[in-house]
This record gives sequence, structure tokens and C-alpha cells, in this order.
Amino acid sequence: MKITLSNYELELAKEIANSRFSSKRAKISSTRFDGSDYSPKDDSIGVISELAVAKYFGCDINHDIYLNKGDNHESDLKLRIPVEVKGTPTKKINCRLVFNSLNQIRSEFIVLVRVVQSDIDILGWISKDRFLKIKNFSPINPLYGNKYWVQKNDLDSIDSLGSSMKKFMFNKLLVNGGI
Repeated sequence: MKITLSNYELELAKEIANSRFSSKRAKISSTRFDGSDYSPKDDSIGVISELAVAKYFGCDINHDIYLNKGDNHESDLKLRIPVEVKGTPTKKINCRLVFNSLNQIRSEFIVLVRVVQSDIDILGWISKDRFLKIKNFSPINPLYGNKYWVQKNDLDSIDSLGSSMKKFMFNKLLVNGGI
């Protein structure tokens, strides 16, 4: 699903990314394991991804910024259900949804977005439960060690996420005695 962001939205993404970058680097090293430096562009890919998915759903992103960690690592979108958005800058056709550790998965639903310059493509989504069932654990890049990942082909179309979120909310209400 191709998404186009306006110039205003791209500027907003840049501002939020710079703030997240500055906040995280206040305490955390600005150097990666391979010796290269992090840059606001890394955060920019994430924020552009979040804005693209928010635009698709007609909601807002979580603009909150916290000292020493950037965002709150909970939900990237302002919806009633936690949704995490992961961005990738890869041009590869068959890219992966990757997590460094399973503790990083804090939302019930995860959306993968490819951002290559101004080309923004929502690749799909997966539930946390399904990710945990089908995940792979192996090195993607020898410099960074083992990662948890699934292929893009394992993701469902973004068009089906809304109905899955409704089912999730309904089941949550049933379990919690809300109905």
C-alpha cells in the first residue's frame, strides 16, 4: 500500500526525529557496534513510517518524547489498541521485520513500512502472538549477532488490520467481563 506524505508531514517527521534522536543520545552512546554513528535519519525512517500508517488509519502518531529513550516504546499510534510501526530503508523486495530481542515487542500488532527516499510502502502487519509462533532466530548481519525476524511474506495485508483490531478488542472485552 503506497502512501504519500505532504511536505508538511515530512517536515514534521524531521522535527520529531531530531527530538527523539537528541533525547536518546543524551544518555545512550551515539556509536553503533560496528563503529558507525547513529544519525537523526535513523529516527526519521521510523517517524515517517509512523506518519504513513497514521495517515492510512486517519489517526495521529504518539508525539511524546522522553528523556534518555526517545519515545515511550509502547504504541506508535494514538489508537485504543497498541500498534507498533517498524520502518526499514531497504530496497530489497523480500525484506524482514526484525527485533533485537523479544522484550522489544510491546504492542499487540506490528506494522512494517519500507521507506526509500520519498517512496513509502506499508508492507503489511502481524500480531504479536503470530510473530512469536513463527519467528526465526539467526544472524542477519554478522556484526550485530542474532535477531528475531519474519519475512515480509509472513505479513498480512494492511487492509485486514482494522478488522483484526476490532476482534481483539471484542475478545478483550469478553475476557475482562465488559459485555
